[in-house]
Amino acid sequence: MVVDIRASDFISEALNLVVENVGPTVARNVRIRFDPPIQTSMDGGDRERLADALIFTQGIPHLPPGRKIEALFDIGWQFFAKDLPRRYTVTVEADGPYGAVEPLTYLIDLEIYRKLRNLKVKTLHQQVQEIEKLRGAVEGVAAELARPRSEAEEAEWRRAVEEQRVQEVRDALASASEPLLPGPEERNEKTRTS
Repeated sequence: MVVDIRASDFISEALNLVVENVGPTVARNVRIRFDPPIQTSMDGGDRERLADALIFTQGIPHLPPGRKIEALFDIGWQFFAKDLPRRYTVTVEADGPYGAVEPLTYLIDLEIYRKLRNLKVKTLHQQVQEIEKLRGAVEGVAAELARPRSEAEEAEWRRAVEEQRVQEVRDALASASEPLLPGPEERNEKTRTS
């Protein structure tokens, strides 16, 4: 089990809280403690505090291998503008297939994200939008190619195609007229100059 706070791949300036089972079996009765208690710039007022989320107050009943719970922790510039804890000691406890797993305790230091800019990865939705734009462009080209041409356009197109064919024939004839091996005169010429 890993608990982390890291930069979002998709939302600029967002810091996400991630709980992930990186082990090979189901983790049960997962308990997560932050010291000091987790705080964000979005806590307070009429909003719920992140520390009161069920994953912290009641734990996670089970988390299959490879499963990830990801939630917005904070927006970087808002978080760093407030006097909030930047370092958290996290303790993760869970049960595995043979009982309790050894607790894991480590430090999360959010100062590493101060003043960093991160590259954003396009989401699948954004990629589909880009493909739709390409599809529209291709359909536009196809429609242009399929539209009826005026007689002048048709004549111009045929003239251009015919010019290209004539040039290809000229190129083919020119390359065919060059001998593959030197003739007797060329061989005698080479022997005289040597």
